[in-house]
Amino acid sequence: MTLYVAIAFPFFFFAMWIVTTALLPRISGWARLEDELPDRPDPAHAKLRFEAFYLGRGKLGVSYRGCVTFEVCQTGLRVRVWKLFAPFSRPIFIPWNAVETEFAKVFFVQATRMKIGQGGEFWMTIPLRSAHNIARASGGRFIIPDRG
Repeated sequence: MTLYVAIAFPFFFFAMWIVTTALLPRISGWARLEDELPDRPDPAHAKLRFEAFYLGRGKLGVSYRGCVTFEVCQTGLRVRVWKLFAPFSRPIFIPWNAVETEFAKVFFVQATRMKIGQGGEFWMTIPLRSAHNIARASGGRFIIPDRG
């Protein structure tokens, strides 16, 4: 019996990993944003690795911690999730003129929330430290809101 469990576990784990990494982009809205904000061939002049964000719509969202790369480009912000954690997801590109930001506080942590997608339907919350790094690299195109 133990031999069967030892053999079956890797297959079960792999199947669960595939199901989870396929469902999370649907739950968070990433799958829709891939269509609304497709990647563009704009070279990045700054890359911020091992970053995090929380993406959602309404009250439902998904946390992506330490598995994100922000690429600051001339015309916008490219967001990539590492392939290990999102093997079926493509990068999104958020043009600077489509970014609307507001101050947010999540569990006593200060953050910047970006409303993105058609009509600002989705929100991406990023730590304030990351927002400052993006703002610095963007040359003033990414505006950090006042603390309300």
